[in-house]
Amino acid sequence: GSGFGGGGSGFGGGGFPGAPRKSPPQVHNLNLSLEDLFHGKKKTMKLTRNVVNPDGRTMSEREETVTIDVKPGWKEGTKITLTKMGNERPGYEAADVQFVVKEKPHSHFKREGNNLVYTAYVSLEDALCGTKVDVTTLDDNRVLRVNVKDVIHPNYTKVIKGEGMPISKTGGKERGDLYLKFHVMWPEALPDAKKEQLRKAFAS
Repeated sequence: GSGFGGGGSGFGGGGFPGAPRKSPPQVHNLNLSLEDLFHGKKKTMKLTRNVVNPDGRTMSEREETVTIDVKPGWKEGTKITLTKMGNERPGYEAADVQFVVKEKPHSHFKREGNNLVYTAYVSLEDALCGTKVDVTTLDDNRVLRVNVKDVIHPNYTKVIKGEGMPISKTGGKERGDLYLKFHVMWPEALPDAKKEQLRKAFAS
């Protein structure tokens, strides 16, 4: 995961006498699309927090605006900590605010680590004779044309190197791979003449 702003310096309950105790962090989900996690983005949010008034006893609410710099390639579960941006209470150090990345489902890609998986729907004829598959990538809607000359069997997968997600620890300079999987659409019925043609083709 990636840190943001460090982890604070509270002494907790076992610190020096008179030192403020640390409240547990306030945890929120940070919902991001696969496009956000591919390109990175600055995400601005408003937080409402309780703060201690100057009298040291009463409380008031304050609205804060925070910006999180989402890095390309961050994964679900990445934690971003905003130090001392949470609620205050008398005798306690302000709590940290922690955001946990949650990845929104995508319409046609599935993410597996640094790789992307795309399922193409092809006819039985194309599965046997070869086909071309056009994949609209996350890379500014670039269309990637993949030529498939092999026979597409039930477990067939074609790997396109370097067309997956950015790898965050390389600063997005390296990318995972794209795994192209196939769903063969079988015909519900075949006319006898077609069956005969197939038998002749397989016999030759």
